[in-house]
Amino acid sequence: MSRPLLFLDVDGPLNPYAAKPHKRPVGSPWTTGVTTHTAPLQDRPDGVHWKTAHLVEYAHGRPFAWVDDEQGDRDRAYVAAHHRAPGLLHHVNPRIGLRDDDFRALADFARSRTVPGRGARGE
Repeated sequence: MSRPLLFLDVDGPLNPYAAKPHKRPVGSPWTTGVTTHTAPLQDRPDGVHWKTAHLVEYAHGRPFAWVDDEQGDRDRAYVAAHHRAPGLLHHVNPRIGLRDDDFRALADFARSRTVPGRGARGE
């Protein structure tokens, strides 16, 4: 088994844009007035996040963890129905960003999906 992929959203988990201004990390785009929009939004009529199908396709059957502040139950259902490997959709509060508990959850998921004694690529 190969090591899981990590898909990490920037706005919310790394840059807690929804935080009160005095609680935002110094130097973040949200305190400097610069924003980081890197992908166009493409609404889906079924309510599944526009990223979900792309991530499942890219993972191509490999386990993955997706850290974001926008995925929900419909995305979890989509991954369960369309992805043949484990997928962790880990929600991060955009008011506080990533915290120790989030990193522990990701590490636990990675450990549970990696076969001990194998190389970095699971070979």
